[in-house]
Amino acid sequence: MKPLNLYTSIARFVEQISGATKLKRRAIKVVLSFFLTIIFIACNEQNHNLQLGEIEQSFDEQLVSISQENDSVSWIGSAEGDVWRISTHTKQHFDISDDRIYKVVVQPLPNNDTLCWIGIRNKGLQKWQLSQGKLHHISSYPIPFKGVNYSVYDIISTQNKLLVATSNGLFCLPFNSECNALQRLYPTKTDPSCMG
Repeated sequence: MKPLNLYTSIARFVEQISGATKLKRRAIKVVLSFFLTIIFIACNEQNHNLQLGEIEQSFDEQLVSISQENDSVSWIGSAEGDVWRISTHTKQHFDISDDRIYKVVVQPLPNNDTLCWIGIRNKGLQKWQLSQGKLHHISSYPIPFKGVNYSVYDIISTQNKLLVATSNGLFCLPFNSECNALQRLYPTKTDPSCMG
């Protein structure tokens, strides 16, 4: 049925019911035309065209963090302990924990490998190495009185150390030290809120 015939049929029906005049019938046609046009436009499926350099990805779980390695590579952490390395053409998945991945900070290594500092809920700061497409656990870093049972919420890598924001304060890990534990920066031992 053509749209014009549809409008005419509806207008005639309305005229019979309400005794509408020719002027009212035209007004009804205009209003019906307007509403039907809106409905047709609203139901029209629009395609989103990606811009140059834009990548669309989908995930089947809750994402918790995103960190950037460089202009074309990002790291995603999930609520279920998964980590993804996303680049322009690849999406690598690593299952490394059973709890939230709050932060991933990476450092390139000379042999095309990547060092990953990963902050995990209730499992602390961990060092992993990405080599030949596989992620290998290297070390976990305890803090005083908690061991590795703490959460890391943020990590900043400077030239000579990592700064680590945790559930128990601010810590650092000097790169040139042989120390295998985080050193407390805040609160200090003289601060009454310090636990140890």
